[in-house]
Amino acid sequence: MQDRIKQEERWPFNPVVEFGAQLIAATFIFVMILGAAVGISLLVTWLESQKIDPVLVMTFNLLKYVVVGIDVLVYVVFLLGEGWRAIRTMVVRYWG
Repeated sequence: MQDRIKQEERWPFNPVVEFGAQLIAATFIFVMILGAAVGISLLVTWLESQKIDPVLVMTFNLLKYVVVGIDVLVYVVFLLGEGWRAIRTMVVRYWG
């Protein structure tokens, strides 16, 4: 246990690597949710070609924009929080 703590203290880029891993995982999840929005967009295009009620088409269009908006908001807030945590960890661990 002591060896692991000493090794973490010697290598100053641990928080950067953790942030990179979080960035990759969050980007993967972001792209998956964005894929759902693309699917909704394709559904809207198909519904328009089938002459479905415009209210239903507008509802799915609104849903598409809500999904993308919430996805972007959560992605940005998460990455800002993780970045702040990494910076704070480096400052506390290595400079005081």
